Amino acid sequence: MATILIDIGNVLWSDDAGDLFTLRGIGRVLAERGQAVSEGVIAAAQAQAVADWAPSAWRAVIHGLARDAAEVAAVTREVRARWDALSDDDYAAFTTPFPSTAALLESLAADGHTLVLASNNSPRALARLETLGLLRHFAVKEVSETLDLAKPDPRFFEVLLAA
Repeated sequence: MATILIDIGNVLWSDDAGDLFTLRGIGRVLAERGQAVSEGVIAAAQAQAVADWAPSAWRAVIHGLARDAAEVAAVTREVRARWDALSDDDYAAFTTPFPSTAALLESLAADGHTLVLASNNSPRALARLETLGLLRHFAVKEVSETLDLAKPDPRFFEVLLAA
């Protein structure tokens, strides 16, 4: 049987609402720091980050819009803090699996495939998958924020292969 590498965002659940929350958060944080940026400018920066295959589109947006390295670090911390401050119920609203997710994972596992979870995401996403009963299907589970590495960095995949 095959080993199948599976991401979280836009694979197990949609990232659309979460991306919008993040991008609006970037705009609010920059505005609070005296730099008003329109949603159109933020959307264009995100589109460019996606086109450039940035490992983290929201971080690439911050790098593109912040005035200096100190502001990049501060805005990144503040945007992450907004995610961390979400209640479990609010976080769940951003992380609802697609209707077919559970059945697909069950089927792949039942067919003998080895499932590997690899995502540029947070430990909270892993906890959410555990709560949903989905994490049990994965032989290996890694997220970028735990490893301090992100896809497409080859070292991220080396960790997966070594597991």
